[in-house]
Amino acid sequence: MELEGKLRLQGGVQYLGKVSTLTVVLNDGYELLFTSTVPGFNGTSNWYKWRELVEPVTKRNFRISQLRSSVTLLTPGSDTEGEPYYTAGVEGSNLESLIKSALDKIAHHCSLRLVPLPVVLNRNIES
Repeated sequence: MELEGKLRLQGGVQYLGKVSTLTVVLNDGYELLFTSTVPGFNGTSNWYKWRELVEPVTKRNFRISQLRSSVTLLTPGSDTEGEPYYTAGVEGSNLESLIKSALDKIAHHCSLRLVPLPVVLNRNIES
C-alpha cells in the first residue's frame, strides 16, 4: 500500500511461504528486489527490527523500529526475470528511506544512476 499509494511508485509485493518480497521498478529496465530478513516467530521473516535505546539526558528507555532488508538489483533481462547484479543489506525508518539507501549504495558501488518509476495513470481521452 505504501509503495503504490503513498509513494506512487511502480512495483509489487509477493508472499512466498514465510518470506515476503517487494519489487520496485527502476529506469532502463532495472528492478530492486527487497526481501524481508529479520528472523521472526515460527520461521517467518519480518521487515522490522525493534531496538531499545536509552535517552542520554533523562536515562529513560525507548523503542525504535527499523526496516531491515536484503536488496538485490536485477538487470534488464530478455526473459521475464533479470539477472542479479548487486546485493546488499539496507535499513531505514520507512520504505522511502529504504529505497533511497539502496539507490545510494548502488550509485556508489556500481556507478549507476537509477530512479524508481512513478505509477502512470491510464486515462481515456476522447478526441
